[in-house]
Amino acid sequence: TVSFNLPGLEPVQYLRYYISTKDTRASIAELLFFGYELLTPSAPVAESATNITSSGFTANWGERNRTEGYRITVARDIDFFDRVNGYNNIDVGNVTSLDVTGLDPATTYFYRARAYNIVGTSIASNVIETSTLKIAQDISFVPLDDKVYGDAAFDLSATASSGLPVSYLSSADTVASISGSTLTILRAGSVSITAIQNGDAMYDTAAPVVQDLLITPLELMVNGAVAENKEYDGSTDALISGAAISGVLPSDEVILVDADMGQFAQADVGTALEVAVAMSLSGADSANYSLVQPGGLTADITQKELTLTAADASREACEANPDFMIDYEGFVDGEDESVLTEAAE
Repeated sequence: TVSFNLPGLEPVQYLRYYISTKDTRASIAELLFFGYELLTPSAPVAESATNITSSGFTANWGERNRTEGYRITVARDIDFFDRVNGYNNIDVGNVTSLDVTGLDPATTYFYRARAYNIVGTSIASNVIETSTLKIAQDISFVPLDDKVYGDAAFDLSATASSGLPVSYLSSADTVASISGSTLTILRAGSVSITAIQNGDAMYDTAAPVVQDLLITPLELMVNGAVAENKEYDGSTDALISGAAISGVLPSDEVILVDADMGQFAQADVGTALEVAVAMSLSGADSANYSLVQPGGLTADITQKELTLTAADASREACEANPDFMIDYEGFVDGEDESVLTEAAE
């Protein structure tokens, strides 16, 4: 029995050797080493791509026995005429996947695999079709500053990382309308503005970004209001004259209510008494406005004159009748002569 250890010798290889005497060839013999026959590997089975991004994917295929490695080809067409540079029948070694990078976004690609060993290379595997993803994009839309009813229209300024134009949507067209990127204020209130970018053949749809906009009512001042002095009447009612508002937009209907009414701080006689007012607004467009009440109003309450009455107020009549009574006219709110006595005391 002869043992051979020949590096690189594969199963079912044939060895021819010669039996001879010294310096003389005697005969030729041929030995057969038994084992399995080494053939060209069968084609691997290509499997679906994984880890798909906008610039690449991982190509996958099944393992084959008696295989030393695999060759991979990636193309842009199913007939493999338009092959991707760097991925044309490349030797990837004895692995079963390959990260394919540097591809175009939103593009369809095809790949196939071949197995090889020292005998030869298999036929191509089945073809796998896959498409890279669109490029992700996002929207930058900063919070909106509060506005006041009557402010001029202004441009919205959201931007997309793709550079594609951004469109806008108002949650309440009666509060704020949008044309293109220009927002026009229609009335006081709150509204949500959504920035939208739907993408294109290369870029994916961006996540919408919403910003809230608060439109506060326009303040109106009361001009020309004057508190009128009055004679004591037992009440705190005050009369206001000359009150008017300005600043209402030309097309709006706003009316000043209770413009002639006020309240003294007290009912009794006094000078420079504070007068408070509680004016308000009405009209179809009054909700778009707020009213600043006029302040610093003062007025006087003067003494009320009483009228002295008697049937006979002569001195003689008074002396002759100690019980003679004098009447007064002009008391208010049920007051009588007792208030005069209290005042005298």
